[in-house]
Amino acid sequence: MTFYKSSAFTKLYILLAVQGLVLIVLAFGGFYVPISAWVKTANTTSQLQSEEKALARKISEKALLETLDATLRTELDNIGGQLQSWHDQQTYLRELHTLTASKGLNLSNVKVSIREDYIQVEFEAEGEYKPLVEMCYQLEIHAMPVKIGSLRMDPFKSQVKARLQLFLWLLDHED
Repeated sequence: MTFYKSSAFTKLYILLAVQGLVLIVLAFGGFYVPISAWVKTANTTSQLQSEEKALARKISEKALLETLDATLRTELDNIGGQLQSWHDQQTYLRELHTLTASKGLNLSNVKVSIREDYIQVEFEAEGEYKPLVEMCYQLEIHAMPVKIGSLRMDPFKSQVKARLQLFLWLLDHED
């Protein structure tokens, strides 16, 4: 009987195979499982840190937006008060007289109509063409909400006569 056919060899071969399998299982359990668990924990930690940074950024942005909102509401209240005063005291008429006089224009036929959500002012102005155009520009860029609804310029004697219709929006107007 040869050695490799003996039962002792078979037992040794089986023992080595079992020990090899045990080493493979121990290596898998001892290295792979802890390493994969560590990688999974590292990925989860990284993801949580990223989400934490995003959340902190959103909280910061929210605080900034709340501050901006409060500032804008305060400014809106201030401007609303100025606008209401501008309408109530009819400052717009004084400014219109001052503007036409500063451009060397003659103001006439001023008609004011107070509507539900705006004030309509119609008037005529006579003078040179360039000052009339400058007056229209000054009306359009005015700090208060003024819109030129209609404008018609006609030759009048040696000058130009302009008929204008202005809309001055009130506080609760939403256009």
